[in-house]
Amino acid sequence: MMFNKIMVITNEDIDIRDYSQIFDTISRNYNPRTDTHFSRGPSDVLDHAAPALGYGGKVMFDATIKFPEESGSKNQPESNDSMLALNFTDNPKDLKGKINIITDSNITGQYLSLWTWGSNCDPIRDSYFTGNQLVMDATTKSSGEGIREWPQIAISSMETIQRVDDKWHSLGIGNFIESPSLHFHRK
Repeated sequence: MMFNKIMVITNEDIDIRDYSQIFDTISRNYNPRTDTHFSRGPSDVLDHAAPALGYGGKVMFDATIKFPEESGSKNQPESNDSMLALNFTDNPKDLKGKINIITDSNITGQYLSLWTWGSNCDPIRDSYFTGNQLVMDATTKSSGEGIREWPQIAISSMETIQRVDDKWHSLGIGNFIESPSLHFHRK
């Protein structure tokens, strides 16, 4: 987990390339209060969200089917299986998910939201619980304690985007994903 700061653990029958399967298993098997595990450790030196160069927070979500002995005390908060697995929002009061990720208002779409979450969130500094929901702040940060210099968003040139798009299907890396850079070129 050295360079991985956000990890979801599933049972082996889940296709981790299929977001719908991952979101479904989080909805069914994940309880924010008991199945969220934080740690600190080495991180990528390019991770600007880490409070220190090469060292930051990490989070692991246990979305596996639990054995009876893993269910813990009856005093634990109940998990709400009908709640969204992940809720991306720019409104900190719009908490509809088990995991609520607060993004800047210009972030739209699932892929760009996931990318922003991974880029702009230090799991320890930027997370808190409210009831039985986890809230994680993936907004652009300004200077302050534990905040390093925040870079401008790096985007690929239109030429690079086109070259990658032209070869995508020959690479065997799954369904086509539009470049997140296009979102910022359109602005």
